[in-house]
Amino acid sequence: MNILQRFREYDIPYKDFERIGYTKEDILTKMDKMDLESLLSGKRTSLFPVRGIDDKGQNFSEKCKFSLYRKEDGSTALQLHPVRMDIKNDIDLTDKEIKKLRKDQLVTKTINGERYIVQLDKETNELLRVKTKEINIPSHIKDVELGNAQREKLRKGQLITIESGKEKMQVGLDLNNQKGLKFSDANFELKQKEAFDRHNPQIIGTIHTDRNRQEYLDYKEKSENKKVIPFLNRKSQI
Repeated sequence: MNILQRFREYDIPYKDFERIGYTKEDILTKMDKMDLESLLSGKRTSLFPVRGIDDKGQNFSEKCKFSLYRKEDGSTALQLHPVRMDIKNDIDLTDKEIKKLRKDQLVTKTINGERYIVQLDKETNELLRVKTKEINIPSHIKDVELGNAQREKLRKGQLITIESGKEKMQVGLDLNNQKGLKFSDANFELKQKEAFDRHNPQIIGTIHTDRNRQEYLDYKEKSENKKVIPFLNRKSQI
């Protein structure tokens, strides 16, 4: 998903940050560039230690992620995303859906008549959600132009496979990622199995390539020869 600049530097509510121990200099010069970019795009940052006084006048110290949002009057405010002990299921997720989220899978959910993509932030146990109609899928990923069907699959939270040069990879939405997408080697599992075959030619049932098959046959032939030689030696000694 493309990162859209929703806020400017002058929108940052520095007074809100000062209440949790961060100065304007901390935000503009010490914060990681990717975190600052995420903040200005309306996304969440990585985890930061915060300290301050809560509404009850009690001191607190914890780790949170930051994001910005617009108030009704148009001003900008700071939103804290603290680490939770467990998932706050306020959107009626089923046990099956929660299990999928815990396995880093996306869930599509209808909430108040709107279709959403839901994902779990494992660092904070926060449920992330975005309306499918608001997901902005790029026309190109790397140097590959996406077709309408591929873009629609991504928008629905499904994986697609693209080939960039000699590289073949799977692409999917990732609400935790500051770029909005995740990439994985589509051939990773197969490569792992092929590597296992090469190092273990004596094991049957995991042969995936002609090269692996030939390695197995060569190994089998050598093994059979080794079994014959000791037998002949023992016979000659009788």
